[in-house]
Amino acid sequence: LEFDGQGRAMLAGWEQQVATPEVKMEKVEVPGGKTAYSISSGPGGAQASWRKKVILPAGNYKLAARVRVVGYQPLGDPRSGVTLRISGETPPPTLATDTEWKWIAGTFQVREVQREVVLVLELRAARGRALFEAESLMLQRVP
Repeated sequence: LEFDGQGRAMLAGWEQQVATPEVKMEKVEVPGGKTAYSISSGPGGAQASWRKKVILPAGNYKLAARVRVVGYQPLGDPRSGVTLRISGETPPPTLATDTEWKWIAGTFQVREVQREVVLVLELRAARGRALFEAESLMLQRVP
């Protein structure tokens, strides 16, 4: 993973992970000639994510993306919503309502000299769809 002079790395090559059956995950075209990673709930809701493994040196990081949420209904679980996080951590959801395109972010820390982490773009919902704009997905080093 390469960071630019401003400490940002763009992120591509995400993989699907589905915990609930009949969730639809796909890469779709969105207005403006851009693409998005989409998660749409099935009849039993959605607990699904797009994931990417990266190796990072020690430091503080912010995972950011432009996200759109449509038809959202919560699960009745405190982790219900859209979350940007790393695997193994369970911060509260970043977004738990319908919204037009909006920047959201999640922060985390790597304490080891170097560590493999799995970045997670997640939707947990009884119903709804989350779109993560592919061209906006970035990881930034923060002080």
